[in-house]
Formats: sequence, structure tokens, C-alpha cells
Amino acid sequence: MLKKVKINFYILIFVFCYFLLGLFQAGKTDKSDVLAITPPMGWNSWNIFEANISEPKIKESADAMVRSGMRDAGYQYLVLDDGWMAAERNSKGELVADHVKVPGRMKVIGDYIHSKGLKFGIYECRGYLTCQKLPGSYNHEDIDGKRVG
Repeated sequence: MLKKVKINFYILIFVFCYFLLGLFQAGKTDKSDVLAITPPMGWNSWNIFEANISEPKIKESADAMVRSGMRDAGYQYLVLDDGWMAAERNSKGELVADHVKVPGRMKVIGDYIHSKGLKFGIYECRGYLTCQKLPGSYNHEDIDGKRVG
């Protein structure tokens, strides 16, 4: 019950901020000086699954975003949060997906999410370790930004 109240509170805050943004933008006609008409909106896997994620759960979540009308309402990002990566980097020092949770590799999930008309976001920590004690990006920022396998 507390989790539901917390989620409803965050939704209320979001709607309020969205309303305020609309008031500030109402008088503007030149959209070139506006960063975003609406804030970037999406769904994050941590809120329901925490680190207990899997390829089927993420695909089902993408389907639910479309089926429920979230995508058409402007929720365009599906963000895969902590827990997706393997406990060790590969021999080249690259982050790789946990092959038990994501047997089809990240590209398969990304392609699926994109096929639903959504954008794919991935969590990574800038420190040594994520909150789940998985590899962070510290001293690996360039390689992590170029390739996630």
C-alpha cells in the first residue's frame, strides 16, 4: 500500500510540474529556444523489478507501454536499470549483459524495444560499482559509451 501511495505521489508531482511547464511555455511561439515541450518521459525497470530483471520481463514491459497507451501519451523511454550487466567485464574490459538474465544480448532487447516505437535507455554507475555491486564505469567511460554487448 505504501509503495502505491509513493508512486501516486510521484505521478501527482509529475503532473503538477508538467502543468507548470505548460504555463511558462504558453506565451512562447518560437520553439527554438525551448529545450523540451514536455519533460523526457519513460518507464524504469527498477520501480517494479529492482535487480530481478530478465529479457522476457523487459519485452513484456515494452508491450505493456504500448498496450496501455503510455507510448501514445508521450512515454517514449524504456530504461533498463541496475542488474542487467554481468558481474565481470569481458577480456577486452567491456561491459556485457548477464547471459542468464539476458540470453539474447542487449541488441536483441534494444531491437525489440525500438520495434515498439520506444527508445531504449540503460543504467550504469559512474563509480567503481553499481548499487548491486556490479561493475561501474569508473575509468571505463569511453569504452562503456561506445559499446554495451
